[in-house]
Amino acid sequence: GTWVDLTSGIVLDPEREPMVPAGHAANTRKHREYSRKCLERVVRSGKIRYTLGTDAYHTKLYKELGFTVEMGGSPMDAVKGVTVRAAEMCGVEKTKGSLEKGKQADIIAVKGNPLEDVSVLKDVYFVMKNGHTYKNQL
Repeated sequence: GTWVDLTSGIVLDPEREPMVPAGHAANTRKHREYSRKCLERVVRSGKIRYTLGTDAYHTKLYKELGFTVEMGGSPMDAVKGVTVRAAEMCGVEKTKGSLEKGKQADIIAVKGNPLEDVSVLKDVYFVMKNGHTYKNQL
């Protein structure tokens, strides 16, 4: 089936503008509100399957969840966009995407509940991957 990867930050996050050619940034500003309305329609429809991504905007995935909530998605919908639905889109939902016995998972720890406030995902205290814990010491 068809999926949409919102990748909202490309058009909604002004902090990205210095990372792209000036003409592209100007075009993005020109079409920002129209793009937001299109993305909102996807989020609010309840019928279009979507995931969240960053298009190589490393360390900023938390912003994608925030944009999704701003556009009318619930925090749970946003979290599912980077977990369960991302695995479904890639066809690996039988082995990844949720915390269940027999599935592979990386786990993060944050201070707070992302189902109440997705912005807590900005500050990851540690990641558990393949049985190893990696602490954020920055």
